[in-house]
Amino acid sequence: MIGETYEFPSRYLRLIRSGEQFLYYRGRRRKAGRGNQEYFGCGIVAEVFPSGDRYQCSIADYHPFDPPVPFKSGDRYREPEANEIEHVGLYFQLGVRRIDQKAFDSICNEGLKTSEPVAAYATASDAQEVDKIAMALALAEAANRWPTAEICRMPHNNPGFDIEIRLTDGSVHYIEVKGTRSHEPRFFISSGEIEYSLAHAAGYSIWIYHSIDLDRKTGILVEHDGAVTDSEFDLCPTQYRGRLNPPRFDRSRQHPGLAHSGCAPEPRGAEEFAPTNIKLAVATRSLPRRYPDGAAGYDHLHGSGPRLRRLTALHRRSVRRARRP
Repeated sequence: MIGETYEFPSRYLRLIRSGEQFLYYRGRRRKAGRGNQEYFGCGIVAEVFPSGDRYQCSIADYHPFDPPVPFKSGDRYREPEANEIEHVGLYFQLGVRRIDQKAFDSICNEGLKTSEPVAAYATASDAQEVDKIAMALALAEAANRWPTAEICRMPHNNPGFDIEIRLTDGSVHYIEVKGTRSHEPRFFISSGEIEYSLAHAAGYSIWIYHSIDLDRKTGILVEHDGAVTDSEFDLCPTQYRGRLNPPRFDRSRQHPGLAHSGCAPEPRGAEEFAPTNIKLAVATRSLPRRYPDGAAGYDHLHGSGPRLRRLTALHRRSVRRARRP
């Protein structure tokens, strides 16, 4: 689905990674005949995940080009690498290929009719700066709206809201602040933040500063009063919380040395450690230190007589030492 997902074989997995910018390109072949070779949109690779024997990626910040951008500028290809290849047809047949950043920006600027570069996913430092700018703008806006109120900024990652407004009439208003460099008011919100907005809908607002400029320290405010619900927002779950279940104790597969080394899972009862494999693990480690013919001693476990009684006593002492905490 154009602008939503893209399916590809595993050989392109090293090129298609989360956070990568991309261009949509199509050749001459169409279902309805032949058309122009052109670039018709750009976006950012979001999540990459398996899809049967292939892979898919979801797409974020998709921007279509209207009209599309021709693959040539005059008699030169817009992708510099293509101008240096003798058999250029093979180059454009690749499903996924690298493109020079300067050429990428040039195609996007023409397709979007703008001189501003298309932003990729924020780095950690940029994300912190975006949050800082959004918070500073929100505090200034709150002070301007409620000059007589007590405005309190909450600690970072405060559950539910970022700014508390204590009005002179005794009421309290809660504001959740979001910031993004995207030209659309996109943001991430946790389930806890949504639940808090539902529980305090009458005094809750969410302020989203989008199109944040890191140099000018500016952004465009879009706000919503009340709970964050599906009726007002396009909410899409993007994360799952997981927990690896402990493996079941399988005595038929258990390695003899695991229990003694402390690598085995905790048993459900004392009888779980009774099988011979546990004893053999301890015995095969102890016998060679006491008897030069350790292997022969192991074979004698299946016989009888004084030698067996001595070896059995040795096993018992070794097992008791292994079981001590």
